[in-house]
Amino acid sequence: FSHLQEKDGGMVSFGGKDKGKIIGIGKVRDLIDDVLLVDGLNHNLLSISQLCDKGYGVTFDKSHCSVFEKGSNEIKFFGQRVNNVYTVDFENVSSDGLCLVADFGDAPWLWHRRLGHASFRVISKLSRHELVNGLPKVNFSSDKICEACAKGKQTRSSFKAKNIVSSFRP
Repeated sequence: FSHLQEKDGGMVSFGGKDKGKIIGIGKVRDLIDDVLLVDGLNHNLLSISQLCDKGYGVTFDKSHCSVFEKGSNEIKFFGQRVNNVYTVDFENVSSDGLCLVADFGDAPWLWHRRLGHASFRVISKLSRHELVNGLPKVNFSSDKICEACAKGKQTRSSFKAKNIVSSFRP
């Protein structure tokens, strides 16, 4: 907490039937207002719905999450996924903003999605002729199949075939 004041009264329900008494309310690192200090809660938890109610947006990825201010899209803080929990280290968060590095380890698939699931042959041609600003010079060939593209190409009949005629007239 960067600021904390005592609060008398109020309860918070935990995952089971347990409850904890609210003993304080404050501000965390000049980023989040109205944070409750709860007696008996052994972990620091953030409510995603309450962050959204306060005007923040939250995005989750396989390895991290980002909390940003809606409208300006300024990233307020960043969390890493550890096991199945996203953790935020507020000790290393600057309230002046963050400098983040984008990881382009899987650039061909990233550009495949960015360009509306274009074929790798088309993306390779765009890269070779420098038709897209920022498109890296990467080998755009793949031995994998994009799940979204495969689902988009699947066909099936809309109704089961019937052995009898159910219409009375043409």
